[in-house]
Amino acid sequence: MKALYFVVIISSIWVFFDRRSIKVEKSHLKGFWGMGAFSWFISCLLLWIVAFPMYLIKRGHLKNLAGNTQKASDSNKLENLQKLGELKEKGVISDEEFEKEKAKLIS
Repeated sequence: MKALYFVVIISSIWVFFDRRSIKVEKSHLKGFWGMGAFSWFISCLLLWIVAFPMYLIKRGHLKNLAGNTQKASDSNKLENLQKLGELKEKGVISDEEFEKEKAKLIS
């Protein structure tokens, strides 16, 4: 029986840190299973037989969302850099302003 408690606690801790490492905001998630790291941790502790398998199923979806969010972010950065370059070419902003804003976008 102690081994079962150990498995539940260790797997719940793994779920907590794994969910934290998948950088998806809760606003991108819908439904009951779109929980944050702490909620998944508590769910796994209290109802492990349901929550842990469900997390494993939802994990792939979370990773896909994280990848899509990163791609969208990279795409927005590229668009903003292009717009910034156009403003510089037109003389709307100076070279100093361009470099300052470019550094903000890149970081």
